[in-house]
Amino acid sequence: GVGVAMSVVGLVVSRTADTILDKKLETALDRFQEHGFASGMLFHIGVSSGLALGAFLPVAYRPVSAGSGIAEAKATLNGVIIPNCTSLLTALCKAISVVLSVSASLPAGLEGPMIHLGLCLGENANRLVPHQHQVLDPLRTDRSRIDYTAIGTAAGVAAAFRAPISGILFAMEEGASYWSTELTWRCFLSACVTVISMYCIITLASPKFEV
Repeated sequence: GVGVAMSVVGLVVSRTADTILDKKLETALDRFQEHGFASGMLFHIGVSSGLALGAFLPVAYRPVSAGSGIAEAKATLNGVIIPNCTSLLTALCKAISVVLSVSASLPAGLEGPMIHLGLCLGENANRLVPHQHQVLDPLRTDRSRIDYTAIGTAAGVAAAFRAPISGILFAMEEGASYWSTELTWRCFLSACVTVISMYCIITLASPKFEV
């Protein structure tokens, strides 16, 4: 479930950012050709400034969503509690901010925020475990919650780089303090599901296979 959710979120974020950026550059180029260099440049600067301001507003509302999110992911995986770091509202603010930042042609990338989004999805997936069945109680422990965050982080890295192995290596080497063979396979499965789901969605959504 975490892998499929991360693939959808990753594609929505990346494609939205690419679409807005392409439309902005296309319109600026058209104005440049029709009305001259000054008109095209002013349009590009004006729209980019507006997008940059829009990217700032979610971060101002939710300061913990600022930055790449990699440091927060490492801290959370190692048991450090950062208030509101993994809430869905933080993930939403992060997604909106990174989309507008990339669209504004700012020196920002999707990789770090993807990892943070995966972290948020994994941590919140732990809260969806049903409470009615006692057999599922082990999945609601603090250790299980951290395992879910590791799984989500691996899925986020896989979504960012389209590489499942990189997701496992990041969660193993840079993140979680406690590791097990079981967690390795769970992270691997989640990362593989993420990448496969992304390719399936891309293939179904477009007649031409594009990454």
